[in-house]
Amino acid sequence: MNEILLKIVERMESARGKHGFLDVLFGDYKKEAFQGAPVVLFGAGGLGEELCATLRGHGVHPVCFCDNNSSRKGSTYCGIPIISLADLKESFRDSLVVVASHKYTKSMTDQLLGSGFRSDRVLCKDTDSLAPIVFMYSMIGTQCLFGSYTQQCGPKPVLDSLMEREQDVQDAYELLADRHSKGLFISKLALMASDGNFDLFKDFIESYSQPVLEFGFGNYDGTPEDYYYFNNDVITLSPDEVYIDVGAFDGDTVHTFVQACRKNGLNYSKIHAFEPDPNCFEALLKNTAGYENIICHSSGVWSKSEVLRFSTSDTGIHDQAGAIDGSGNIEIEVVSLDEFLNGERATFIKMDPGGNVIPEAIRGAARIIARDKPKLAVGAYHALESIFEIPLLVHDICPDYKLYLRHNTYHLCDTDLYATL
Repeated sequence: MNEILLKIVERMESARGKHGFLDVLFGDYKKEAFQGAPVVLFGAGGLGEELCATLRGHGVHPVCFCDNNSSRKGSTYCGIPIISLADLKESFRDSLVVVASHKYTKSMTDQLLGSGFRSDRVLCKDTDSLAPIVFMYSMIGTQCLFGSYTQQCGPKPVLDSLMEREQDVQDAYELLADRHSKGLFISKLALMASDGNFDLFKDFIESYSQPVLEFGFGNYDGTPEDYYYFNNDVITLSPDEVYIDVGAFDGDTVHTFVQACRKNGLNYSKIHAFEPDPNCFEALLKNTAGYENIICHSSGVWSKSEVLRFSTSDTGIHDQAGAIDGSGNIEIEVVSLDEFLNGERATFIKMDPGGNVIPEAIRGAARIIARDKPKLAVGAYHALESIFEIPLLVHDICPDYKLYLRHNTYHLCDTDLYATL
């Protein structure tokens, strides 16, 4: 086991025996929750769905949701009933009630305490200092990231898979240009290898989440992963950028790119936005219609031009844009950037399409990257290996780059690799 794998193992060992997700959420009521005491989620929204999935993954099964939207009473969400606050007061007075809302944590807490619920049985209150971490950790529930990484490795533990690639892991670590990137690398791989240890997750978010470091918990109004592509300590925008957006979704990152140019008093030269998902492409056209010098392409990006199967965003398989998928419901055209742009220069390439396609997309842009040396901002989180395979691939194409890792959101996704001269 080499030096970097030893650091990862030491990091994992440091968290052994520390409080886990259920310990932090339920405290003294953990045993009661396991033994079948009713657990109710207050808020039948996206966070409620994520909390429900994460609780189930840890062996606790909520009995129902409570929601202030009276029209939802009597329906189901995540396979369990939705009840009203009146029903909650009448039938679940002694339940463990978990507040399930980022935005309305305080008002929901006040509502429950004002309705006579015991403060110690209302969980994730606005005064609970670890509630934001519980919320962030719960986002693992619907993303199933730990499960998907484990599945990629087959029956082997994640650590065994890393040990099989230990030279690649060490080589990628040594390519990283600053201490922050190297610490992030160790911390995230230890977290993945621990199968989602809560204490390691807490430390990772507090130490490496850029929005937490800059704005605190939940204080950034917007989509931080888009913001940090162009507002960070690594990459500086230049005049007359030719910006390539691979996985443009609904134009959100195009919007933040244009905003960043304006904020810095810069004019860009051109934008190429690639988005093959039909629904997202329609939104992309609508949302970017007011921008100058933008060309939207309804194709995916790959190592070569061909036709591939694709699962669209309306299949329910993917929560945002669709992804290239051998069993997908439609066929799409994919292109190599080298072939498609046919010698046109690029100065900034962002890649974050759905699915683990970034290595193929980078290979298909190898000539552009070697020739133009554009600034790169690419997702390094779509597979377990991404965090070390993508730096190695970029370095092989252009050894002149300095490589950095930054984690650009509040949850587990959106660890990105930046490459710049």
